[in-house]
Amino acid sequence: MLSTRANLGAWSVLSELGEPEITRADLVARVLARARSNGRATERTAANHVDVFLRMYDATSATDWASWEDGLGSPFQDLDFLRTTRRGGLPVASAPFCSARPIDARSTAFIIADYWHRNVRGGTTLSLRAMLLEARAPGTILRLDEIGLHALLRDMCDAAPVGTLREDGLGGINLVMQGADDAKVLEDWAWNR
Repeated sequence: MLSTRANLGAWSVLSELGEPEITRADLVARVLARARSNGRATERTAANHVDVFLRMYDATSATDWASWEDGLGSPFQDLDFLRTTRRGGLPVASAPFCSARPIDARSTAFIIADYWHRNVRGGTTLSLRAMLLEARAPGTILRLDEIGLHALLRDMCDAAPVGTLREDGLGGINLVMQGADDAKVLEDWAWNR
């Protein structure tokens, strides 16, 4: 929800980022540009926002014993979305696309239902390609490659009461719902744990 709806600086920028790496300075600049287009902001505010974001998601801080205590309390680090390193003396956030994420079928269902509500409206088919490549799409937000997204969708379809994966006849795969209200059924199923 932070990545798709809140329009919060670093969350929004990362959810639209097609590259696997970005320097901290570039991330601050993109957050600042976005903030200035929506109102006013200072570079210091943008830099602080980016630093909080990086500490919240940085999987390396969860394993770095020197800062282990700082990393406590952030379950987002377990998702292993991003790691910070230094290249040429510059801090770099690496958010590579990968084949696996520790996300269960119900969480996947919620993410897909949210994307469906925002992008399909009344339709019954959504392509894997769109979910993989579009800004603020599940694959982009979760930093998944095609294999990883397909695996999450397959697990979700096997467990959920609606939705099937079908080949489109052109080498692609679609998530197909039987009715336009099935995205709501999927969302309700996701919430009923």
